[in-house]
Amino acid sequence: MTGVARVMYIEKELMDQLCIKMGSKEKPLSSRQAHRNIDKKMKELGFTDKRISTIAISNFYFNINIRKFAANQELPVIEEKLKEIRDYELRKTQIEQTATKVKTITKKVPTKKKLIKYLDIKTFPSDFYKKIQDDINLAYTHQIYSAVLILVRKLIKNLIISLMRKRYGYDKKENVELYFNTENKHFYNFNSILKKIEIKIKEKDFEVFPDLNIDLIKKIHKFREAGNKSAHTIMMNLSKSKIDEYKENLEFIINVLVQTNHDLTT
Repeated sequence: MTGVARVMYIEKELMDQLCIKMGSKEKPLSSRQAHRNIDKKMKELGFTDKRISTIAISNFYFNINIRKFAANQELPVIEEKLKEIRDYELRKTQIEQTATKVKTITKKVPTKKKLIKYLDIKTFPSDFYKKIQDDINLAYTHQIYSAVLILVRKLIKNLIISLMRKRYGYDKKENVELYFNTENKHFYNFNSILKKIEIKIKEKDFEVFPDLNIDLIKKIHKFREAGNKSAHTIMMNLSKSKIDEYKENLEFIINVLVQTNHDLTT
């Protein structure tokens, strides 16, 4: 069997298993629908390599043994993808827990309101970040300003984690330790991550990204502190005028982080 034929055979067998996992043995999903589901998940994760991503997604979400479908030289790359998925799902859980607080609060106010956009960032590294922006706008519309700050803090922190992962990767423990505590298996708190990226900026690791500078980190600290207070107290006395004071700087910060994420990918 030629190399190309083997790859086609492996991909067909993997897709057959996915069709069963996504449906059932008695009524498997169609191959077309399975491909659509994989493409949707890839978009959500920000993945582009179809073959490697499909194998990683199959293992993580459907418990399919990757050894049968991946060449030995592909395993390190697939393991990196699996780490990205684990990181993504952990952050997603954290955000969903915060969003639940927002939605619990908004049940107490009228739901039929025209959405007021506090943030209107057009592009993000993945749909994950757009969902956070949607929750920010929902909270702002219903005047739950403490929740706006909680979600702003989450958005900025996760964008920074994303760009650090892209800049430093997973190949060395000391690189991963810039944002993830490998001993205790959790991300460092926001303050620790900001201190670490501040050191790297001073070491000129981000010199080609002039907008990602110490002044930007100082602005982020301001949001972190405000977000911390709201996260810990769920204060209801924040005013719209106070939240609106942050808006211009916040949009600038997020656009810089989004653009840096994009530039590190290309």
